Amino acid sequence: MRLAMISDIHGNLPALGAVLADIDRRGVEAIYHLGDLVGYNPFPNEVVGKIRELGLPGVVGNYDLAVAAKVEDPIGTYLNPVISPLAQEIYHWTRTRVRAENKSFLQSLPRRLHLKVKGWNLLLTHGSPRDIREYLRPTLSEEELAAALKDTEAEVVLVGHTHRPMVRRVGEKWLINPGSVGFPKDGDRRAAY
Repeated sequence: MRLAMISDIHGNLPALGAVLADIDRRGVEAIYHLGDLVGYNPFPNEVVGKIRELGLPGVVGNYDLAVAAKVEDPIGTYLNPVISPLAQEIYHWTRTRVRAENKSFLQSLPRRLHLKVKGWNLLLTHGSPRDIREYLRPTLSEEELAAALKDTEAEVVLVGHTHRPMVRRVGEKWLINPGSVGFPKDGDRRAAY
């Protein structure tokens, strides 16, 4: 079974369209998302609408929670409290534009999704299994990554959040990050999945 994992679309509808077209050409059987559907780019409602239309299962991202939050300070709760003034402006713009039904959809997404595929136990989450905001960066040591994965029985852990692709063997587990569809931070402007 061929799966596609997409993450960190961040409201970038053209990038999502390009990735979905490429996935279709490759004959993938199922697509999952790892959260952060909104933010940074100007098409949050269209991206959420496309994910809903296609019925793509996935998990909620920290930016999704911040935009859909019912808490007093979603920036400090779900986003870095010291984000730049421009990032704050973008966040507030996104929050005011995302329609109520899309906020409800974002709130309905689980923080974790467990899959069983061809005998493999997979865990999908946005940040680390410990915390939606924790970055599992490629620069972390095997010991640091093992500590983040120790409480999961999954053999394959799929995460987003860093916007950087990564495939690492951590003890007996695989840690995979597909990179970012809509806001790559790996020096390559092309969408990754």
